[in-house]
Amino acid sequence: MTITDGLLWQATDQGRNWLLWARRAGITAAIGALGVLVATCGRERLFGLLIAGGAALVLVIGAVYLLWDRTRFVEVRLSEGAAPTLDIRMVTRRMVQVAPDDVVRVELICTYWPADPDYPTYVRTSDAVLLLKLRGKGGSYRSRARSTSSEEAEEIRDEWQRRIPQAKVTIEVRFRTPGTGD
Repeated sequence: MTITDGLLWQATDQGRNWLLWARRAGITAAIGALGVLVATCGRERLFGLLIAGGAALVLVIGAVYLLWDRTRFVEVRLSEGAAPTLDIRMVTRRMVQVAPDDVVRVELICTYWPADPDYPTYVRTSDAVLLLKLRGKGGSYRSRARSTSSEEAEEIRDEWQRRIPQAKVTIEVRFRTPGTGD
């Protein structure tokens, strides 16, 4: 990501794929209807109720995820002027304006897959997420992920520190580990 025109963060995925969500919801609803049909008309009442209950649970989990996703942002721009502001564009395309002085902490969380010894020169990228913590009751904002190399993460951290000097800007590195770890 090149930082130009005041752009401080941009997530890889900018919006929702509503066609995919509608397809998944339709398939889940059809499976739930099949479960209800088996429970009412078939001999395997318990099996039908388990299918219908599982489909209802999947729909509830999907609805909770959609609501949670509404609180995440996809882009942050710093608008210069008499009173500079951070323009935060949320997933729902709503714009939130925050004064840069209200930002207390900026945390860049980089999650890496484990290194593969067969490919030692492979350029490793992480799924990076940006957390903004605000002063007082301003709360905090969490971004969607973007693919970032370690050099880009350092550039992002340096740019945030330069643009918002009063904030504590950190990079946290996490590793995904396969297996049980024993």
